[in-house]
Amino acid sequence: MSEKDYSTYLTKLCYIITRCLDCELFPCNIFRIGNDDVELSRKEYSCLREIANLLEITRKYSRDYKSLFCELLSRIMPKGLITLEKIINTRYIIARTCLEDDYEAAKCVLESIGLKIISELLDVEDVEDLYVTGRGVYVVKRGLIIEPLDVKRRELSKIIKRFIELTFLAGHDLNFDNPSALYSINIGNIVRLRVSIDVWPCTEDAIIHVRIHRRPLTLTELAKLNLASQTVLKKIVKRVKEGDNLIIIGPPGSGKTTLLNAILLEVVNDNPNVKIVCVDEADEIWLPDNVLFLKYRSVYGRVREIEKVLHRGGGMLVIGELREREHYEAFRIGLRSGLQVLATVHGKSINDVLSKFESYGIDYEGSYVVLGFVGSLRRIVQVSVPVDSIVKLS
Repeated sequence: MSEKDYSTYLTKLCYIITRCLDCELFPCNIFRIGNDDVELSRKEYSCLREIANLLEITRKYSRDYKSLFCELLSRIMPKGLITLEKIINTRYIIARTCLEDDYEAAKCVLESIGLKIISELLDVEDVEDLYVTGRGVYVVKRGLIIEPLDVKRRELSKIIKRFIELTFLAGHDLNFDNPSALYSINIGNIVRLRVSIDVWPCTEDAIIHVRIHRRPLTLTELAKLNLASQTVLKKIVKRVKEGDNLIIIGPPGSGKTTLLNAILLEVVNDNPNVKIVCVDEADEIWLPDNVLFLKYRSVYGRVREIEKVLHRGGGMLVIGELREREHYEAFRIGLRSGLQVLATVHGKSINDVLSKFESYGIDYEGSYVVLGFVGSLRRIVQVSVPVDSIVKLS
């Protein structure tokens, strides 16, 4: 967008803030100023003065309207209990109303919460991960290409501090007993960030890993990325649509969740009335808004609750990643309930998974897809289906 566009949008944002919003979307009750009998508090007057100052800057210098737009957007806060999710949702609604462009609105929201570095990376299609350490900032591009970013020491400290602040807003208390946290930053259906952070004593310096999910990829797009031929991918989806259970196996970063999302997209497009129960702690599974699904962010202590839901009638159980005993227990209950079950699991081979199933007393009948790396490319390297022998894929 041009500076001229943002100049118009900035004025529109100020109008929305001062005239159109009700007090539920702003902590300072500046919207009562139309009443003659109401005096502004010092805090409310300060808010109005800051808005006026921002408008004066645009008139005086006539430049960098986008930064000013994002700065003003950063002043907007939900009323009541403030959480990261509420802040993001409120700002996204307002930014989308002003900009009439969902993608640009999402970028502005990221900048408004202090993540300009990620906002800029969204335009680089092949960037998949961001690592922030005490030594610097690194991006991981498609093909496992690692590149350092030119970030000055002072700016690096600000980035680390900001991520720690966002972690507390997300409801995680980083301390000696809990030095690690995992949470998501979701902006509409445009971008999802999975943020993991480790601090002392878990690590000497703070280490932050951000997985960037822009949107679910389709089977056609996965074929273009050489994950497998479109014929192989369609055969896998066909088995799932026919009712096969499915386990997707692979090392970290091999594209397990990416493939699972593409398969689910095909399934719900074919049957939008499917009922889905989803265990997705990393919040990486994307499901359309028009699909009936129940999502559990955590399975710990809730396995029996999930079991009750599963027994209320058909559908599909999706587990984002089989890791701990509770995940395998939920998986076993899903199979026992007669539901179709889809899941991903870390591993190098089918035998790795079979040994885990045996230790948890799971009797599994279904398909397997094994992902791996061929050179620097993610590829499906093996497929096994119930009635066929194991097929090696070149």
